[in-house]
Amino acid sequence: LAGIRFFKTQKMIRRLFSISIFLLIALFSNTKLSAQLNHHFINSSVYIELSDSIGNISYGTGFIYLDANQAYLITAKHVIISKIKNFKPKNLLIQTYKDQNFDTVSHDISFDFEKLARDKLIIFHPKYDVVAINIGSFENKVISYKHLNSGKKSATIRGIVRSNLRKYSEVNIGNDVYVIGYPKAYGLRYIKDQFDYRKAMLRKGIIAQKFNKNKSIIIDCPVYLGYSGCPVFEISETEKYIVTKLIGIIIEYIPYESDTSIPNLKYLNNSGFSVVLPIDYLIELFK
Repeated sequence: LAGIRFFKTQKMIRRLFSISIFLLIALFSNTKLSAQLNHHFINSSVYIELSDSIGNISYGTGFIYLDANQAYLITAKHVIISKIKNFKPKNLLIQTYKDQNFDTVSHDISFDFEKLARDKLIIFHPKYDVVAINIGSFENKVISYKHLNSGKKSATIRGIVRSNLRKYSEVNIGNDVYVIGYPKAYGLRYIKDQFDYRKAMLRKGIIAQKFNKNKSIIIDCPVYLGYSGCPVFEISETEKYIVTKLIGIIIEYIPYESDTSIPNLKYLNNSGFSVVLPIDYLIELFK
C-alpha cells in the first residue's frame, strides 16, 4: 500500500512539473509575441521632410496607415502647412526601414507633393491637427507608390491598421506610453556622431491626464522639434498578454514661463508634458 502511494505521489509530482514547464513556455511565448508587435509598431514610424523651390524645409514624424487597400502617410497638419512665410512645398521626402528591420539602414522615398495635392490625395481634417496623404495602393503587404520623384516604385512595408487603434474613451490614465519620433533638433551642430539622425528614437512616459473639454490626452513625456505627428502607443495588460495600441499623435508640448533679466520678457521652457491628439480624429477622415 505504501508503495502504491509513493508511485501515485511521484506521478503527481511529474504531472505538476510538466504543467509548470508548459506555463513557463506560454509565459515566454506571450512576452516574445509582445516584443514582435512593438518592433512592428516602431517600423511604422517614418521621418517626413517637405521642401520648396528655394530651400525652405519643414520636418516632422508620421506613420503609415493602411485602409481599404490604400496606404496613407499620417502626420500633424502643421507639419504640412508650415509657419514658414510663403511656404509652398514641392517635394515630400519620407525615410522608412527595409524588411521591417529597425536595425537596418533606412531608405528615402521622394514624392511630388504638388501632384499629390493636384490629384486631391491629401486629406486635411477641417478642424483638428491631423492630415492623411494617400501615397500608394496596398496589396499582399506591398505598397505601390504614387507620384514618385525618386526611390523604389514599390516596397514591402507594414503599417498600422484599424485593429491597432484605441479610441479616446478606452484610454486609461496611468498606463505606459511610447513615443516614436525623429528629433532632428537634438544635438549640437559642431558635435558629430552622438546618435544616428536617420533612425527613430523612442521615449517612454505615462498617460497623465485626459482633458475632456478639448478631448486631448496629456502624457508625461517630453518632446521637441521633429516629434510633431509622431505616433503614441499605449501599453496595457490583460491576464495573458501585453497589448499595444495606437492612441494618437503628438501635436505640441506644454510650456511653462520663467523670468529673465529683461522686464516683461519670459523664457518658455519645456514642462516635460505633451499633448496627444486622439486617434478618433484620424478615424473621422476615413468615414
